[in-house]
Amino acid sequence: MHNRIHTRFSVHVNSYADTYVHSLPHAIRDTDMNMGIALVGRSWLSYPVSPRCILSLCFVGISAAEPVQSDPCNPSPCGPNAQCRDGGCTCLPEYQGDPYSGCRPECVLSTDCSRDRACIRNKCADPCPGTCGQGATCDVVNHIPICSCPQGTSGNPFVQCRPVPRK
Repeated sequence: MHNRIHTRFSVHVNSYADTYVHSLPHAIRDTDMNMGIALVGRSWLSYPVSPRCILSLCFVGISAAEPVQSDPCNPSPCGPNAQCRDGGCTCLPEYQGDPYSGCRPECVLSTDCSRDRACIRNKCADPCPGTCGQGATCDVVNHIPICSCPQGTSGNPFVQCRPVPRK
C-alpha cells in the first residue's frame, strides 16, 4: 500500500546563478515510490523527489537537469480542421482559412465558386470534363455544364455530334 502525502510543495529550479521558487498548491508525493506529481499550470508534472520536510511542510528540489517540459499544443490553440506544431497552427491538407479560428474546404456548395466552376469533392473545378458527348461543346452557366452541338453538326450533345451532310 502506498503512502501518499497531499501537501503544498515549493519547487526550486536553479538555472545558472538564478534561483526560481514556485509554490505548487496541488501536489502529491508518493513516499514509497519516491515520486511526486504536481499541477503546474494545466499540466501534471511527474518527477523523482527527495523532500526536506519541516513540520509536515515538504520542499522538493528539481534540478535544471530535469527541465519542465511544456507542450504549446496542449491545449491546442488551433481551430477546427487545423493542426498544431510547436505552438503554430496550419490548416489540414485540402483546407484553407484562418487556422486559429477554423479551416474549411475550398467549397461546400457550387455557389462558393465562381459562376464558371462547380464544387466537386470540396474543390472548385470545371464541371465539363466527361459531361458532354463526342464532338460536343460545353459551356458553364451559373455552375451548370451546358452541352451543345457546334454549328454545322447535329445529334445528342450528351452522346455524339455528327457533321450535317451538305446537299
